[in-house]
Order: sequence, then structure tokens, then C-alpha cells
Amino acid sequence: MYGKELAVRKRALELTPDSRIAVNGSHSAVQKQGLDKVIDRVHVRYPNLTFIGQNLSDARQLHWRDLSHPNAAVTAIPTHPDHPMYREDKVRVYVDPVTWIEDLRGYDFSFGSRIHGNIAALLAGTPATVLCGDSRTLELCRYFDIPHRRIDRSAPDLDPAQLYEEADFGGLTGGHAERFARFTAFLDRNGLENTFTHGDGGAAFEARMRSLAFPAGIRPWNDADLASLTSRFGWLQSRIGELSLDNAQLRRELERGAARSGTAAPSTSVYRRARRVVGRPIRRALQSGRQ
Repeated sequence: MYGKELAVRKRALELTPDSRIAVNGSHSAVQKQGLDKVIDRVHVRYPNLTFIGQNLSDARQLHWRDLSHPNAAVTAIPTHPDHPMYREDKVRVYVDPVTWIEDLRGYDFSFGSRIHGNIAALLAGTPATVLCGDSRTLELCRYFDIPHRRIDRSAPDLDPAQLYEEADFGGLTGGHAERFARFTAFLDRNGLENTFTHGDGGAAFEARMRSLAFPAGIRPWNDADLASLTSRFGWLQSRIGELSLDNAQLRRELERGAARSGTAAPSTSVYRRARRVVGRPIRRALQSGRQ
């Protein structure tokens, strides 16, 4: 992203209860590796903690309270509507790396089991420590000298202040230029040009990106006001219109196929099936609001 330069530094001497901390984690790390206990304890100690999810199922839980995905069985993850961090609006899911990285610039520290979430923090210049739960993540951290710990060797009372204190970014930033040179040399050997060696270093691309508007992170749906419902119903109405057109086209194709083969077209429409699917989370949210 920045060529041979990478600036990551600690902006505070230590983490305090007022520090802004981002935490991330997979459903398996929460369910099988005890990350839920770590998150619960840190949530109590640090009021400015935010959990950042990364799955489409996380996004649907936040925006629609949609619990139809198997991930919804993991209620201990903060993206689940039953979790206290959900109710406290301390959860986000980003649909674009621009806003994801930009928001992380305002945090003091990031930690958790998601390699992408912590790399996003490092690209924002924010210190991060990875809790490794698999060999692939561990290998990446060792190669890039990203501060890390094995999650199976981390105690439930793990404190991010300790991770922050122990984290040394000298290897990450000091070895970045060499790793970048190795990467560009590989591209050169294979006849692939890159903007840093053969172009403007990405200046034109970044200028164009700055001229665009990107959506903010998805927040938990805790509102029952008219504005909140209107935006969601408006989207549903547009999708129903699109599905109706798709269904009409599909119906014509099926009828033509049935006429050629001498069989009957199916009676259940795509539109009706889709309406049942998108209607469930809306009904759940309305029932929750009434309660």
C-alpha cells in the first residue's frame, strides 16, 4: 500500500481504561479457542472497546438481525444481537477497506485472531498483535515480524495492555523494505510491472480514491424509529421489484422450456421464495422492538 515504507508506532506509553481498542476474532476462535472469555473480560475493563467482524453473516446480523446462518449459533460473539456489545453499539463490519483502515487510525491498539483485521490496523499505523489459532496465520506473522501470540497459550485474563507493552514493531517496519524489494523483484522476473517501480507510486490512484465516497461501517440495528425502518423497507421494496422482473423472465423461460418438453412449469415463484427469506429478519426485529 505504501511501497517500501511502513510506519507503525505506539502513540501512547501504555494502554489505559480510556484507550480505544479494536478486537477481532473468528467464530471458531470464539467457540473453540476461548476468545469469548478474553473479549468479555476486556469489555468490562475497557469501555472504548469495539469488535470488528469480517463475515457476511456478521454484516447481516448487524444490519438485519438475520440469524439464518449457522454462525448465528455462536451467541458469544459480539456480532450476535444477544451480546451486550451489540446492544451498546460497540460492533462494526466494514464493506470497504478504505473506511475500515481510516477508522482504525483513531484507535490506540488492535488485537485478535483475524489476520486481515490486524493488517488493516497496521496499514492505518495502529499497533496490533495477532492471536494465532492456525499455522497459516502463525507463518504470516513470523515472516512479516508482526507481534503475535498463540491463542492456545493465552490465558482468559489476557490484558491488551500487556500485549501492547510487549509488542515490538522494529522487525515489522525495519524489515519491510527488504521484503518489499523481494516482492517487486519477483514481479520483475515475471514481466509484471508495478506502480512503485514503473509508475507514479500510486499517486493518481489515491487521488481518484479520495474523490469518491465510501459507505461507513455497518452498525448494530438497535433502532426502532421510522427512519431506521424506512431505509430497510426501501431497500426491500427495490429488491422485490428486481426479483419480480427476474421472476417474470424466469417464468417465461420455464414456460418456453416446458412447452418444448411437454412438462408443466413449477408453481412456486422465485419472488415468493425470496419474500419469505427477507421477511424473517424483519419480523424478528419488529418483535424485538415491541419487547
